[in-house]
Amino acid sequence: VFDLPNLRKQDLCDLSLFINIVTEMGCGGRDYASHLEYIEANTGGIDVSLALNPNVADFTSFKPSLSVRGKALHRKADRFLPLLKEQLFTADFTDITRIKEVIAKYYTGIVNSLNSNAMRYATNQAAGFVSHSGRTGNYWYGLEFYWNLQRWIKEFDSRADEFVEKMMAI
Repeated sequence: VFDLPNLRKQDLCDLSLFINIVTEMGCGGRDYASHLEYIEANTGGIDVSLALNPNVADFTSFKPSLSVRGKALHRKADRFLPLLKEQLFTADFTDITRIKEVIAKYYTGIVNSLNSNAMRYATNQAAGFVSHSGRTGNYWYGLEFYWNLQRWIKEFDSRADEFVEKMMAI
């Protein structure tokens, strides 16, 4: 679990995009396909997620964090912990073709689920006007995130280098 520093609105949206695509990239010197095989051979999966961690005593206060988790058999534990570290710190965001494919697939999934998740998006949008944590949640999972992803999709070819820099910085 990694505590997050104060981030700008745009960085919150990009952080959410990062956690959704980082496990789809190559890692540890392996291309995507080899990395996927390595994960499947040595773990029961790896997941990266965001959490708000609200303060119990003060509902207006929270500490956002990023966490990496997974599972592995005991006999593969020696490969598991280094793999978790690799996943975050050596993800390969230089394969532009792969990035474009992954974010396009992710975007298509969101577009296809907009109608069925309309209430969730409306709730996130409304919560963004009520509290700072609600606003952060909207940047991570709501319409702000969707609009940010839509901009990246439309402008990716002309801003691919900027995208790579942002993902590597995170």
